[in-house]
Amino acid sequence: MIRTVGIIGCGLIARPVIRALVRGQAPGWKLGPVLARSARPVEGIDVDDDPEAFFDQPVDLIIEAAGPDAVRTRGVAALRRADVWSVSGTALADPTLFADLEEAGAESGHRLRLVPGAIAGLDGVATLSIADDAVVETVIDLVPKGDSASVVFTGTVAEAAEQFPNHVNVAVATGLAGLGVDRTEATVRQPKAGEPHTLSIHAASRDGSFDVTTRPVVSPSDGIHVVASSLIAALRRESQVIWVG
Repeated sequence: MIRTVGIIGCGLIARPVIRALVRGQAPGWKLGPVLARSARPVEGIDVDDDPEAFFDQPVDLIIEAAGPDAVRTRGVAALRRADVWSVSGTALADPTLFADLEEAGAESGHRLRLVPGAIAGLDGVATLSIADDAVVETVIDLVPKGDSASVVFTGTVAEAAEQFPNHVNVAVATGLAGLGVDRTEATVRQPKAGEPHTLSIHAASRDGSFDVTTRPVVSPSDGIHVVASSLIAALRRESQVIWVG
């Protein structure tokens, strides 16, 4: 069975996913409508700028790859029409939006999946967070710049999402995977130019502990952005008879 994917976005994250679907690199899926701010061809595919026209077309899945504002403005409508995969965890730190999405999903029977994106280990966060003594901490780097590194924020993930609404998707995903955004601690760093862009999770409970660190390339010159790769990998897993994760 071939299922249809609608995509919101046509930028750095969305384009590789569109390309993979067009080239048949995600078996079991085909590209449906694409919604963006302006109508123009992308990868030879027509892009719509009319949300009503986009949502009128039948799809089995909608992938949001346009950033937190897209979840805020289109998330509820998307979830009323199909299952949704998002890479924009920061938007979900808003309790009002979270409640609206939950209501839309409960009424429609559809679910919203926050795809891991640039981090690994969210399954471990969920596992260790079962224990009542669990502690989960994240360290998130902004885009490296300047001549010196500094810590620019410490607090909860919920507070970090308010202060850095476009930069802490991984931290919010970590919070939602485990203890919640109000009980998960976040440190935001400003690395200096030339330093690697680093994202880290530390989780511990009486059941054990683990530390995960990723260093995604911020601006890949030839390759696919790691968040796009995460979406493509997720599409491939969904069609496997035997799968991991």
